[in-house]
Amino acid sequence: MIRIAIVEDEKSEHERIRECLNFVAERENIEFDVSDFYNAPSFLCDYQPIYDIVLMDIEMPQMNGMEAAKKLRLIDQTVILLFVTNMAQYAVSGYEVDALDFIIKPIEKYHFALKMSRAVARTARRTEREIIVDGEGEVLSLSLPQIVYLEVIGHYVYWHTTSGRVVKEYSTMKNAENRVLRGGGDLCQV
Repeated sequence: MIRIAIVEDEKSEHERIRECLNFVAERENIEFDVSDFYNAPSFLCDYQPIYDIVLMDIEMPQMNGMEAAKKLRLIDQTVILLFVTNMAQYAVSGYEVDALDFIIKPIEKYHFALKMSRAVARTARRTEREIIVDGEGEVLSLSLPQIVYLEVIGHYVYWHTTSGRVVKEYSTMKNAENRVLRGGGDLCQV
């Protein structure tokens, strides 16, 4: 099952994305678990890195999709991000937040299916190489290539990343090593 978040403020566009996802699910024989968000703040509030794909509008009230994507990348560097927008001029800015692609409105289902197939193919690589780290109340998803080294000080493991970020987690080195060797996903149970 592939977990998808739709972040879109316009109800009609939201429904169209769901229709297109149903079309892709039937066509590709894939099961999607879809969560709906009607603005960026509700999506980012208490965000947990459980999604494989995020479909995000750019033009939204309160916080636009580009700002939301920048905040998302601070929490989850590996989630696959697709912008669904009528604002093609943001395509270059999409590289700043590592967006996989843009789907231009009005959404055409065959074009949508093509872009989603590409995103779905990437999810297999993402889930195989992801570690969930509980950084003192902030749950983060780190891909194995992002992890430079681990360090233990007292009862804490410090996860050093390629971006220079250090995530402090209450854990043991043995637990952290086991998760790295497994290449994924369970939160440390201490």
